[in-house]
Amino acid sequence: MTKWGLTIMIATGGTGGHIYPALTLAHQFKKDGNKVIIVGTGNDIEKKIFATEEFEVRYFKSKLQDYPIYKKLFLLFRVNKDLEEFIRDTKPDLILGMGGYASAQVCVSGERESCVIIHEQNAIAGRVNRLLLFLKARAAIEGLPGAFNWFEKLYMYFFGSHAYCGNPVREKISHDAFVRRKSNGRYLDSKAKSYPKELRILVMGGSQGARSINRIVPEALAKANEKIDIQILHVTGEDDYEYVKDLYSRLDIEAKVKKYYPEIENAYASSQFLLFLVNK
Repeated sequence: MTKWGLTIMIATGGTGGHIYPALTLAHQFKKDGNKVIIVGTGNDIEKKIFATEEFEVRYFKSKLQDYPIYKKLFLLFRVNKDLEEFIRDTKPDLILGMGGYASAQVCVSGERESCVIIHEQNAIAGRVNRLLLFLKARAAIEGLPGAFNWFEKLYMYFFGSHAYCGNPVREKISHDAFVRRKSNGRYLDSKAKSYPKELRILVMGGSQGARSINRIVPEALAKANEKIDIQILHVTGEDDYEYVKDLYSRLDIEAKVKKYYPEIENAYASSQFLLFLVNK
């Protein structure tokens, strides 16, 4: 305990799907009077997002990201000495792992005095969180129901704690965006006899994009566009940007294609239909 209350270390990084829920929790923890330290790997997207925040952020380059899966799981047990020393000096009361290899070694390096809790944002828990569930975590939180299987839940019933609490949602999204959508937007009604003449659609597979949604959705929207005038904002991620932009051009559909869209609450507010990919 400090004059701040608790010292909370949030291990996150890699993609916006891990980072933004972590930031939402960080803001709430700070608001409640706790000291918050964010630990990441220092990749480009982390630096871009954290640069606009006022939290203490420390980067420790992950040695796992360039290896195949079987080596990653083995190297997970090799502790980063600099990271271990930092955690020992910081003495966090709580280490919150937000999933992915970016958070793995922070959780593994946690001292006995630190309570390690993992949060899973996806529909099916990732390999790292499943491993940490048995190795280190005292509690596991599901962002979507059913992320952990029955055996994992049974294990946590006897040796830890498990809860479904949902995914943290940024205040701008949960309040401003949906208030504006309610007052300005028109909604599709399954019982309606007719559809609106114009439909605004947001397509997104996460900050890094998702290849399946990037490849399939434009062609599906091309068929929908034969009957409904649609306006499309498609957030592709870095890798598929040129492919998706070219695909819409070949399909003769006007679409705003972005690699990354930081003010996503504005996109939510102006869209009437949201198309996402859930990792399952």
